[in-house]
Amino acid sequence: MSKQQPCGHLSAVHHASLHDVKLDENNACANCRYAGPNLWICLYKKCMFVGCSNQANDHSTEHFQRSKDKSLHCIHMSLSSQRAWCYLCEREVPISGAERPAQIVDPVLRAMRYSDEENDSDYASGSGDASGLVGLQNIANTCYMNSAIQALSNVLPMTHYFLNCGDLMDYTLEQCAHRCKAGLAKSYQRLMRDMWRRRDEGKAFLAPRSILYGIRSVNPMFRGFQQHDTQEFLRCFMDQLHEELKESTLSYEPTKRKHSIRENMQQERDDEDSMSEISTTSSSSQDMDTNYVTCDSSNSEQSSLCENYMGSSHLGPKGNIPTSACGVAPPIGLSSTATTTIRSIVSEIFDGKLLSSVQCLTCDRISTREETFQDLSLPIPNRDFLNVLHQTNSMSVQSLNSIDSTATSSTTRAQEGWISWLWNMVRSWLWGPSVTLHDCMASFFSADELKGDNMYSCEKCNKLRTGVKYSRVLDLPEVLCIHLKRFRHDLSYSSKISAHVEFPLENFDMNPYVHKDCKSQVALYNLTSVICHHGTVGGGHYTCYARNFCNNRWYEFDDQHVNEVSPDTVANCQAYVLFYQKNNPQMELLRFEANELSATYPESQSDMRFYISREWLARFKTFSEPGAISNWSMLCPHGGVLPSKITMIQHLAVPISQNLWEFFYSKFGGGPAINMLFECE
Repeated sequence: MSKQQPCGHLSAVHHASLHDVKLDENNACANCRYAGPNLWICLYKKCMFVGCSNQANDHSTEHFQRSKDKSLHCIHMSLSSQRAWCYLCEREVPISGAERPAQIVDPVLRAMRYSDEENDSDYASGSGDASGLVGLQNIANTCYMNSAIQALSNVLPMTHYFLNCGDLMDYTLEQCAHRCKAGLAKSYQRLMRDMWRRRDEGKAFLAPRSILYGIRSVNPMFRGFQQHDTQEFLRCFMDQLHEELKESTLSYEPTKRKHSIRENMQQERDDEDSMSEISTTSSSSQDMDTNYVTCDSSNSEQSSLCENYMGSSHLGPKGNIPTSACGVAPPIGLSSTATTTIRSIVSEIFDGKLLSSVQCLTCDRISTREETFQDLSLPIPNRDFLNVLHQTNSMSVQSLNSIDSTATSSTTRAQEGWISWLWNMVRSWLWGPSVTLHDCMASFFSADELKGDNMYSCEKCNKLRTGVKYSRVLDLPEVLCIHLKRFRHDLSYSSKISAHVEFPLENFDMNPYVHKDCKSQVALYNLTSVICHHGTVGGGHYTCYARNFCNNRWYEFDDQHVNEVSPDTVANCQAYVLFYQKNNPQMELLRFEANELSATYPESQSDMRFYISREWLARFKTFSEPGAISNWSMLCPHGGVLPSKITMIQHLAVPISQNLWEFFYSKFGGGPAINMLFECE
């Protein structure tokens, strides 16, 4: 979790002290007289309104929304746990003198929080200092590897898995021992522990020899002492991690899609839905029975993506909880057909889907194909193409930009400093129009005319025809990896494109490039890390800039040297590979509410105990779209625990209270609900 700036509303408001708050058992909601444990008090000293939470009638939120001066009534504190929440900042606010209840040690919180008691998760920051600021030794022209590792190390969902889910990983590695030589995943896990645990000895850098030897054993191209491409290393490295950590999982497809977790935030996207309708859809669809090849993107297993794990959420009716008892029938709300998916932590984080379409200009037949990608390799358009791109409204993704995007861009330009504006003007006059990341995306997603030697073989016409090929994103990944094609290799020589590409550090909008049937609800991304190349195509050096998720500051990783830098330094670098993670502020509120429920209703005091997958809890903690609850990873079709996983069940399943389960199910759907664990016979 990124460490944010202190909430300014707490000091600006004359809030009540804890001595002024009456913590007695007779407190009740001022509107509905609800007297349950989920009561919140407005800390504005002249107000002190007590309201119920969304577990009842949510009069606490209603009080804030109806306040004339929201800055005075924005901070509310839970009477049961003494945790405060700022509605304007949309995050938790620390209150001095607040005492947390003893139930805070609930096992759910241990699974969702960064514990200081376990070595596996000892990377939380304290007193403003951050972990993970460890350099890597350049062993033999291995700056390409060091930069890639540092970039991946600051991808929160991936690092959280390797630090907190070691038991799950060990089990997966044992199961795959017969088909692949497991070694790179364990080496990477040990390296992450060494980089992110607190260090008393203050060691400045590490030597990642085990990673180097491991990648050389599976990819001979990295042997020797010559320089290699960091993007090629990333592909090979993540492919090997996926191969070692992949496992097959039984799942049931939901029969009906319900509301998403961002139900309350979708009113503002109605205009975007109408904009998306401009995208052409297919009249016929290809089945995914054959192997696919992505558009200049990394491949993953054909069935590595399952809709149960994607961003769209499936919500069941409240109070109607499907249970996995001992029958063969699937849970309520799920189809009777089970599917087996191949997945890994790599595919869950980086896999997305493209829908490629080809339209015959003679018969207008449209054929489509879904393609899985783990990164997007974008061309850097030259000056001539930029002029055409900026002037043309047809056959260009730029024509799909909404009015809101234009307004946001204008606001951003207005906020730039005059020095930056003057430099951009001079650079544009000397080297032509500046290239932005959206220009590269527009070039990638622009329609291509298939003619001449590249004509389209139309199945309906049964002839070679002129056609138009275009693609849209059908499913956005949690972490979007973008590779800029800076190197061109011809038969006689190679060259490098050194043009500066402007890219945003926050709120990179993928909405203009998504299909109207895109499953993902979150399309805004924040930059987590970027790999830069310095020098020429014949010889150069790789460095990495990364945002540390403990203190939210930017750092430069240059082999064994680590230095803090400003965001402007990052924005002006010569980007080569960029890592963007989805940004969903709504998840911060959901995590806060889950912590509140876990502390208020500990599973040890619950009348009925439920179990939930620890893997899904990890996604809930670190993903912006964790997807539907997926407990099938540890169950057989009959609802019992798989015999191969019964000895690991204490690491696979986390007990939670009925209140917390109902909260998770109402927000995310999925399942099945498990209230008893038994080995399948």
